[in-house]
Amino acid sequence: MLGIIRFFLATSVIIFHLVAKFPNLGLYAVNCFYVISSYLITMILNRTYDFKLIPFAQNRFLRLFPLYWFACIIGIICIFFSNNTTDFHHSYGIHLSVKELLGNVLLIPWALLSDKIVISPFYTFAIPEILNFDGYMFRAVTSSWSIAVEIVCYFILWSFVARGYKRAMLAILTSGIYHWYSISVSDNIITTYSPFLAAMLPFSIGSLGYFLSHSIEKKNKALIKSTRYQIFSLFLFSFLFITNWYIGWQRDEAFASFHYYFNNIIALGAVVALHATTLSGKISRLAKFLGDLSYPIFLCHFFMGLAAWQLIGHPTEKNGWLIFSIGYGLSICFGLITIVLIDNPISKIRDSIRSKR
Repeated sequence: MLGIIRFFLATSVIIFHLVAKFPNLGLYAVNCFYVISSYLITMILNRTYDFKLIPFAQNRFLRLFPLYWFACIIGIICIFFSNNTTDFHHSYGIHLSVKELLGNVLLIPWALLSDKIVISPFYTFAIPEILNFDGYMFRAVTSSWSIAVEIVCYFILWSFVARGYKRAMLAILTSGIYHWYSISVSDNIITTYSPFLAAMLPFSIGSLGYFLSHSIEKKNKALIKSTRYQIFSLFLFSFLFITNWYIGWQRDEAFASFHYYFNNIIALGAVVALHATTLSGKISRLAKFLGDLSYPIFLCHFFMGLAAWQLIGHPTEKNGWLIFSIGYGLSICFGLITIVLIDNPISKIRDSIRSKR
């Protein structure tokens, strides 16, 4: 079921970016995704890898980087053969500095670099930003900074947070203090969203969700196996997520608001409720397929939106349902191709790594 939720969240991000009529929807979706990702990473660290760094890192590398590099290549091709690209997105101006080259190739540097879109993780503490770029950095995959943030948080999970519920609680407290301090002293409230220090709050909550879920699983095994229960939990999460976001939107509340943080609790409820749930037959295969599809469509949606914008004659309006419809369709096609050409063959290698741990 979590695969279906991940696909739903990826689609929410795409709607947020390409339709651009639903403020903060993508921000809420990314934070929910962080919670779910952290829950899953904490689970495999404890159950599959026993905190052995090398096989864990190898598997994460094979999951993230081949698809990312393929997306970069296709993105660069789309950008190169398009007109007025910076009118569509500021990050599509091709001017590669050393920082930009390292970010696009190695991915991880995006978690430390900053420009006019992504803020430095050290901004709150008034530390000199030696890694700041004065302008807009070129990113072939515009949302790649969030993948870099995830990778940094994976390492923090491995090194400390995922090793016990007390450590997860301590991490929640520490990251909560960071958020409080950022709200108190920073003149840029996005410090509570894009830096990896801010992302550690949903990541810590997701890790705690794994430890909480054990008691739920032991006491409610029969209930958890019920298909009706799982479908009800899925619809309840979707309803709460959309309702919480909508109320926050109507109240003109974004970062550092009650609804922004309650969003993490909703995601926590989802991972606890759906822990150890197993679907059968076609529904199970559909959930896995949609979960696998969520990553590639997230990677490519912006340059597929650019392609859609070009196809309709790059009008003054850069967003809307037409651009979304075409861009989303192209993103799904891209995702299907990458699953067949890249993800499925690499999955066999990842399975062998897990079996040799």
